[in-house]
Amino acid sequence: MKRLREFWNNITYLGLNENNRLVDDKCIMMSNRMNFALIFILVIVSVLMAILRFLNHKEFSIHTKILLYAIAICVVNVLLSIKKKHSIASINLIFFIPLIVIFVPIFWGQARDIDFVYNPLIIIGFSFIPHLLLRPVFSNKVYIAALLYFTLQLLFLDTISQYFSTKPLQFFSIFNEQRIHYKIVLIAVFSFIQIIMYYLRNINYRYEKKLYDYNEELKSTIEELNATQYQLVQSEKMASLGVLTSGVAHELNNPLNFICGGIHGIEDYVNEHLIDHKENISFYIDAINEGIDRSSKIVSSLNNYCLQNDNKKGTCDIHAILDNCIVMLQSQLNDNIIVTKSYDAPNQQLINGNDGKLHQSFLNVLLNSIQSIEGSGEITVETQSNDTNIDIIISDTGCGINPEYLNQIFDPFFTTKDPGKGTGLGLSETYKIVNEHDGKIKCFSHYSKGTKILITLPLIVS
Repeated sequence: MKRLREFWNNITYLGLNENNRLVDDKCIMMSNRMNFALIFILVIVSVLMAILRFLNHKEFSIHTKILLYAIAICVVNVLLSIKKKHSIASINLIFFIPLIVIFVPIFWGQARDIDFVYNPLIIIGFSFIPHLLLRPVFSNKVYIAALLYFTLQLLFLDTISQYFSTKPLQFFSIFNEQRIHYKIVLIAVFSFIQIIMYYLRNINYRYEKKLYDYNEELKSTIEELNATQYQLVQSEKMASLGVLTSGVAHELNNPLNFICGGIHGIEDYVNEHLIDHKENISFYIDAINEGIDRSSKIVSSLNNYCLQNDNKKGTCDIHAILDNCIVMLQSQLNDNIIVTKSYDAPNQQLINGNDGKLHQSFLNVLLNSIQSIEGSGEITVETQSNDTNIDIIISDTGCGINPEYLNQIFDPFFTTKDPGKGTGLGLSETYKIVNEHDGKIKCFSHYSKGTKILITLPLIVS
């Protein structure tokens, strides 16, 4: 049963992408199913007729040949579906199958009385096909042509049959007596069925389309909820990390003060009692002082970074913030990555903003630059200012950004990094922070050559 279901699914989605099952594709799916159902039925009937003809030592009739022609058309439709020519396959089912089944015997002059009794019913039966295979849009030209095609068949079937018939048929003598009543009943039944089918197919399509739209909207809402939930979790983690970092920075200050006080005491003692040895130990004292100075800068940078959860704004020195960020990322830099600073003025460049959030925004950009460099490379941090604004330009010689992704880099959760190597929140958060500070951010990138981020912020005008 499972294999049979898989086989039927393969038939249903022949020439379609199973991951893209749109409402409009259902017409194609129905065409595939109907085509294979016809093949199955026609093959069984042909085999049975062939067996009966063989057992009775009779030749194959025109009707047996008709079945073979119909099977040939269905096989052609399978090939067309494989080649994704679904519209041609549908037209074959609508127009050519009834043409072969009904009119081949007539055109060959081998029609019988019974054919003119069943052929109108066959026409009405085949006229259901356009409703199943074509999109229910009234302006559909193929749909209108199909209805006209079957209507003309009903109107002129008897005339065509009589014209091509090679022998007198008893049917016509009986039929001519009540011809008008026959046609009125036939057209009335045909019209009634067509109206009901058209009404039902439009209701079904409308509800399916609405259901599909609701599903897409629900899917989008669920994705947004998941993204929001993930962002909240990440924000909570960052807030907890901020509290933890603040505590660690505070605790590191105490031993640093002890070390600083101790080394000053040692220097005083050497100056008073061991002046002859000062030259020998000055290298080690300078090294300890350098370590203390670097550690103090790191602790100071951590304290500034921890202020990102505080929404208060104040006077911020952009150059000092950039320096702090570079210090904090020293552990991420290896010997092959060089950071070059080029500030347009040695003096302070002050803006009104949140110190912690600005730290976070520049850290995100710098971290992206570091991660984009494989092997050796260079990161340049520049500032250019005028009377009203300051431009912060952070450029790298990394891998660059693919042009097709360039317009998406500031979208939440967008990332080109492998799973576990980035959440896609960095540049999105940077964009948000820059906007909060009435600034602008732009990205310029050449794939495989590098990226430049330009951030413009308003200065405090004195």
